[in-house]
Amino acid sequence: MSLLGFLHKPAATLADLRPGAEVHCHILPGVDDGFQQPEDSYEALRRLQAMGVERVQLTPHMNLDDFAGNTEEMLQERFEAFRMALPADLTLRLSLGAEYMVNEQLDLQRPFLCFAGRRVLIEMSYYYESRNIKDAIFELVLQDYHPVLAHPERYLYYSRDLKPLEEYVRMGCSLQLNLLSLTPYYSPETVKMGYSLLDKGLYRYAGTDLHSLRQLDRLEAMKIDRKYLDKIQQLLDNNRELFD
Repeated sequence: MSLLGFLHKPAATLADLRPGAEVHCHILPGVDDGFQQPEDSYEALRRLQAMGVERVQLTPHMNLDDFAGNTEEMLQERFEAFRMALPADLTLRLSLGAEYMVNEQLDLQRPFLCFAGRRVLIEMSYYYESRNIKDAIFELVLQDYHPVLAHPERYLYYSRDLKPLEEYVRMGCSLQLNLLSLTPYYSPETVKMGYSLLDKGLYRYAGTDLHSLRQLDRLEAMKIDRKYLDKIQQLLDNNRELFD
C-alpha cells in the first residue's frame, strides 16, 4: 500500500464490526411507529442474522401520549405470538423489553419490561429535557433498577454542555449509542455529539433503534470513522450484559 493509501484509509462499515446482540429496535410489528408488517420484521431479522447478530431485544415504545394502548401485558402477548410464528430459518434468540418515555405520566411503580440485571431502557423528547429526568433516574436506582438512556446524542439541547449527561452516568444511568447517529441520517449536530460522547467514554451500549427496512439500508451502508472502531466494538461487546 502506498503512503497516501495508508494515510487515507477508507471509512469502516458495519461489516468491520461484530454486532453479536441488538439491544434497541422496533421490529415487533404493529405496536408503535416501527415495523407494521410481520414479513418486513422477518426480513429485518434475517438481515441482522446475516450480520452475525445472535440475540435481539425488541423494545417497543411505552408512551401514554402516543401509544396509549401499549401495556406490558399486551406487548407480552404480541411478542409471544410473533415469536411462535417465526420462520424456521430465523435462529436468533428474541427477548422483549420496552423503551419508556420519561415524562410526568410515567408510573415508576409499574412492572417494567427490562433487560437482564433489571436494566430498563428510557428516553426523552428530542425537543426538550424531561423535567423529571433526574428524579426518574434517582427513583429507578433507588428501586434497584439500572436505567439505560437511549440515544443521548439526539438530545441536542445537551450539545453545548454534556455535564448533565455526565451527572446521569454518575447517578447510575448508562448511555446507549444509536449507531445511525454516526451518519448524517439525523443531523450533522447529532454526528458531532455522538463522537464527542465516544471521545469522553460516556457510552456503555450501542443499538440500532431500527424502525424500518429503509433505516436498515442506511445502517448497512453507513461509514464510520475507522479510529473509533475499537470503541464501538467494545460497546457492542457490552451489549451481552443486557441478556440473561
